[in-house]
Amino acid sequence: MGIIYTNAVISIRETKMLNADRIRRMVGAETAEDAAKVLFECGYSETVLTTEPSNIDKIIRHKRIANVTEFKEFCDDENLKQVVFTYFDYHNATVYYKHRVLGEEIQASIYPFGNVDERGMNLILQKRYDILPECLQIILKELDFQDSEGRTPTAIEIESKINNAKFCYILRRQKKIRNKDIKNYYMTEIDLLNIKNTIKIRNMGGSLNTVLICGGHIGREYLEKMLHARNTEAVKSCLVGMSYDYKELSKDVERAIETGDMLPLEVAINKFLMKTSMKGADDLFSINMSFGYFIHQMNELKTVKTILVFKKLGFSPEFIREQLGGTYDFK
Repeated sequence: MGIIYTNAVISIRETKMLNADRIRRMVGAETAEDAAKVLFECGYSETVLTTEPSNIDKIIRHKRIANVTEFKEFCDDENLKQVVFTYFDYHNATVYYKHRVLGEEIQASIYPFGNVDERGMNLILQKRYDILPECLQIILKELDFQDSEGRTPTAIEIESKINNAKFCYILRRQKKIRNKDIKNYYMTEIDLLNIKNTIKIRNMGGSLNTVLICGGHIGREYLEKMLHARNTEAVKSCLVGMSYDYKELSKDVERAIETGDMLPLEVAINKFLMKTSMKGADDLFSINMSFGYFIHQMNELKTVKTILVFKKLGFSPEFIREQLGGTYDFK
């Protein structure tokens, strides 16, 4: 289908997504099952919602697969598809590797629609990497060598090293897409990960070498300044530079440093990245709309899971709103 028609269809379907009113109704519902009823309006599986309204993982899984199917239908750019689905391969490889080395849970964290299937990912558990992208093979072998020397890599080391390989691939591949907004999205994601990890090691100790991801707008020297700054004001001054502006994260960066509570910063980062994904998404002649719509859909699932899990655990609406921050008012 043509890009103008596709983007017109997306514009209509966006009206079915969660908005502030629907999310407030979910948060204010008496039970998780009552909250899930709101999802009937949003294109979630009626079969699952009717027969298994308390099965949160199944609700999320069905919608995630539907989102991917839609993206494959809407996006005509094969290079963009390759970037998006390879992103999931690197995510899945991280989950499987952390399971093997650190014993972390697998199933709920997997995206079952990358270029490498479950059988291929299971080979990671046997230290067999030949089916994976070459740069990912190299990183996993480096991590294995570190582990064999008795220096078991930490979760943040594993994530950062695999992220470096992932973003190196993505930024190289996206040159074929030739879309500055999509390039900026991934460079912004790199920046936000670097900011979050720098604040973490500032609070807990560690070296920037173990967490730095290359390829963003923020240079290493500014992250070093952020890490070693004497006070929070000096840290916040590093959030604005010639080619980037993250000053809206200032309040949450300050809170993370002063209290050690990273959750509000992570919520703010997610909100910022979601807004970044929507740049150019109102252009009916651009692939940005299908990309932004897909990213928005996947982020919506995080919000849905947060609400349903906390509802099931009996937390108050006030507590759930705090966990969501301002995410549901991002537009």
